[in-house]
Amino acid sequence: MNARILLIDDDPQLLGLMADAFTRAGFEAFSANDGAVGAKLARAHDPHLVVTDILMPEREGIEIIVEFKRAPRPPKVIAISGVSRLAGLDLLALATAVGADEIVNKPFRMSDLVELAERMLREDPLIGTCASEGVCEASAPPP
Repeated sequence: MNARILLIDDDPQLLGLMADAFTRAGFEAFSANDGAVGAKLARAHDPHLVVTDILMPEREGIEIIVEFKRAPRPPKVIAISGVSRLAGLDLLALATAVGADEIVNKPFRMSDLVELAERMLREDPLIGTCASEGVCEASAPPP
């Protein structure tokens, strides 16, 4: 799969593991250690899918999800978090409410995350040809 994926997490070890796993699976992976850097990389690389942590320095994942989903061609988003509740607020439910397509609790198996991303891209009518043709290019929606 030749899809562009943006990985955003403030844990350098997890970020490296995710980048390695997605690169081995054939993705073109870009990594950011906080939401501010992630937003810049998204503008530069127009990812098909974003995996973002929720709690991070600079800009948090919720803010990033809202920004990405306002884009003319929003990427698919997987929100990940090791903290499910903060001050009585369900963070992953909030991520879904603001536009995350999928949510994943930490810890998770890397193979499960990669499989989820592959399935999401295959099912997307605008980029579903990534899996079948091995090339991801933005296409217009059918008339």
